[in-house]
Amino acid sequence: MGNINDIEKRLAELEKENEALRIRNEALTLENNLGSERIFKSIALNIPKSLIIVFDKNQRMVMIEGELMQRLGFDSSIFIGKPTEQLTYSAPYETTADLYNRVLQGEKFTIERRSDAGQDYIVHFVPLTNDEQVVEGGLMIALDVSDVKIAEEKSAKLAAIIESTDDAIVSKTLESIITSWNPSAERTFGYTAEEMIGESILKIIPDDRKHEETIILSRLKNGERVEHFETVRQRKDGGLIDVSLSISPILDEKGTIIGLSKIARDITERKQEQQRKNDFVAIVSHELKTPLTSITGYIQLLLAKARKEGNDGNLNILVRAESQAKRMAIMIQDFLDLAKMEEGKLVMKFEPFELRPLINDIIADPQFDSPYHPLSIEVPEGIHLNGDRLKIGQVLINLLGNAIKYSPDGGKITISAKVENHQVNIAVSDEGVGVSPLHQKRLFDRFYRVNDDRIKSVSGFGLGLYLVSEILRYHDSHIQIQSEEGVGSTFSFSLPLVDYLI
Repeated sequence: MGNINDIEKRLAELEKENEALRIRNEALTLENNLGSERIFKSIALNIPKSLIIVFDKNQRMVMIEGELMQRLGFDSSIFIGKPTEQLTYSAPYETTADLYNRVLQGEKFTIERRSDAGQDYIVHFVPLTNDEQVVEGGLMIALDVSDVKIAEEKSAKLAAIIESTDDAIVSKTLESIITSWNPSAERTFGYTAEEMIGESILKIIPDDRKHEETIILSRLKNGERVEHFETVRQRKDGGLIDVSLSISPILDEKGTIIGLSKIARDITERKQEQQRKNDFVAIVSHELKTPLTSITGYIQLLLAKARKEGNDGNLNILVRAESQAKRMAIMIQDFLDLAKMEEGKLVMKFEPFELRPLINDIIADPQFDSPYHPLSIEVPEGIHLNGDRLKIGQVLINLLGNAIKYSPDGGKITISAKVENHQVNIAVSDEGVGVSPLHQKRLFDRFYRVNDDRIKSVSGFGLGLYLVSEILRYHDSHIQIQSEEGVGSTFSFSLPLVDYLI
């Protein structure tokens, strides 16, 4: 009995081996009829994010290769030789049977699929025939096109934005030849795309502004961006418009600059509105300045009389009145300077002057005489600078005034100057409320006011520090801040040293 059982067992094993050999022989026959398996493997290995499946006319898997095998649930060690209807993977047989049948009937087609995980695939089905054009099997190639789909969606959105935006969007080569011209560019400049594509961008740049193109190209070729560059451009009808330009380099896959993208915003109306505001501010400020000068003169006469008579009560009141009048005068002067800056008419008178006497003149003003803010002057004698003495004085008045205003609880205020490498670093420090890093970024913007409950009672229009930064810009310098909330702030700037007499 034992021998019979062993023989039956061995016969069953031989039958399985024969079936496996038969399937392998059929696969080899299919390979011989359809081409080398190595070719399909080579294709699969050289196409990223792909899956290639070859199946025979009985829908049995002959070959499975590709980067997507594991993601899509295919295991070649298990699936080879098995009919598709017996396999369990990400796509149930009931949903794919018709596809296999269509291929084996000789149809070539392509479908698109999206997985539950959100990946997009394109799947090609190709019938495989022998030399007599008889279908012997099929080829399925699946490609992950998720990145392409995302790029197409982004491209479509970008195209919609470019078509619908009110900003003129133009692309050009590094030689300034226009390659694209959106509808808003047509409305802004009056030229159609047909008239401008292939033409030089210099066509819309006025003669006295053509040098700007060379400067902009030089900056962009160095990898820089040009943002909010305000200038003037010319329309087809010859009219000039104010524009704000933002220009970025266009890079290829290797990061090489191959072109430029330009966004031009028509700011003519904004400029005209700003001009009207500047004119109004200038007129009002000028009209206020005249009577205020008279008021200050009367106060000074009364001060002289009070001192002569020894009337301390009146003297104290008049000193305070003079201080407030001077604060008003400074505020009016700030508005006048702002209007001049906007029109490009602010004139600087550069000449050598000594720093310490200027500071002495400033601190002698009653408005800076505060019992709650001890003033320390750490400025050596003999330091001479070259600049506009009155404007640098205005800078120091603003910084010193701010140091007092933003130190409501008192604290020491220090004005210092240090000579280093032929530069004079001038600083005004306080022990006040300080400025958070968030506000420091915008502190020198025009009309910017810090929103802080601790300084709600502090008056001002947010012009002082803006004017400080602009005056220093005229002196090829810039204002810097070091600050910590609850500890204090230091505002500093540097000017070239003319002479230092010890």
